[in-house]
Amino acid sequence: MISKEKLIQEEENKQKDLSHKGWLKIANAAIYADCSVATIYSWMKDPIHPLKSVKHNGRRVSVENLDEYLKSFEQNRMF
Repeated sequence: MISKEKLIQEEENKQKDLSHKGWLKIANAAIYADCSVATIYSWMKDPIHPLKSVKHNGRRVSVENLDEYLKSFEQNRMF
């Protein structure tokens, strides 16, 4: 039987390694971006600057595009 601590550690390691994958589920994208799932969906529906590259009926987000979106979001927030 695997200990609870080991399961927690494995899950934390998976979350740290999310950036090497091409596509993330919305829940994992929220973890990656340190925000809520609702925030990710609102970024996808933003009429002015939507989060691009949604795949599989809106259930996956490109890591590359998420990184670009976060960078532009931070730059716009500074002004």
